[in-house]
Amino acid sequence: MTEREANSRLAHSRFSAGDQAGNGEVRFQDRSEPGDRTPAAGEVRAADAGGDVEAALMARLHQSLGQAFARATAATRLPPAFLAALVANESGGRGNASRFEQAVYGALQMVRQGRRPRYGGFIREQLQDKTPGELRALATSWGLTQIMGFNAAARGIAVGFTGESLLDHETHLALAVQMLSEFAERFKLDLARDFAALFNTWNTGSPDGRTYDPEYVPRGLRRLELYQDLSRPQTG
Repeated sequence: MTEREANSRLAHSRFSAGDQAGNGEVRFQDRSEPGDRTPAAGEVRAADAGGDVEAALMARLHQSLGQAFARATAATRLPPAFLAALVANESGGRGNASRFEQAVYGALQMVRQGRRPRYGGFIREQLQDKTPGELRALATSWGLTQIMGFNAAARGIAVGFTGESLLDHETHLALAVQMLSEFAERFKLDLARDFAALFNTWNTGSPDGRTYDPEYVPRGLRRLELYQDLSRPQTG
């Protein structure tokens, strides 16, 4: 991971909700309690065998987080459906998901030790008093859209040891919308229309970056449409 990528991206850039390691283990650490989260893609598949897995996932997000998506996007041109699809892509709605990034931790350690001038906007003086646990939290992606701890800290969000602030849905979604707005301004994107470019930027740090998963953007666009269908008034 380059520093340019880490500075601009919010979530880990290679894995989406439901992706698994070679040994079959889910790549996220999920801290949520049973019954306190939206099932991930694989869990939806088991629960809705024979049904439309994607529609089931988006319906669950609409029911459990629909109002939060609407509040987070209310003052922007970003539709709630985009935020819902992004959450589906990144965590499957698991608000307490986290993933430690060893490469980021190593880079922050090098800055702290004076062996690297800066990383993610942080210089040595800002990291000297950090404990290994605090550095680990900065090097972890947290919550619904898997925001990196150091990206949150750089914008005034207290990360601490456990990413508690980023596990709060309202705080997390507000920060995600803020950073999407920053992306839109930086790359001259329209929050109301340039959905493919926004997905790509979130995942790679650039509107024309190459995603590790070639289905990341198409999957996000399909999920966005499914959520929009759920939000349309029923007729007849």
